[in-house]
Amino acid sequence: MWYGNTMIVLIAGILGINPSLYEAAMVDGASGKQQFFYITLPLLKPIIQFSLVTSCIGGLQMYDIPSLFNVDASFNGMPNFASETITMWIKFLGFTSKDYGKAAAASMVLFVVTMIISLLFFALTKEREPKQRHAVVR
Repeated sequence: MWYGNTMIVLIAGILGINPSLYEAAMVDGASGKQQFFYITLPLLKPIIQFSLVTSCIGGLQMYDIPSLFNVDASFNGMPNFASETITMWIKFLGFTSKDYGKAAAASMVLFVVTMIISLLFFALTKEREPKQRHAVVR
């Protein structure tokens, strides 16, 4: 569902990489694999982070596809609420059963879960400083 947006963002990121970096790597004898892992991937890391986080948020907030295809006459996820997402449940609480407190609490839980997953993605893909070896003093 988000392939088009992700593809546009990734292509824009790749086009933003200076071609002289690849030329210098070819002069130094780097293979295509080395160019990818040491030039392209590190420079695309912020764009990959953005794509991961926005895709995750979009997946957690999915409402339209399950509500269009997998609902019964009372708009419950079929079968036995198996395809009901949290946003469908929040809509049910807020608009159908008029339980605004539970709807607000479920929205806050969705926010916290989204924040935790986003922070996890950022922690897993953050820049790491190379380990420096300590000189042995003799």
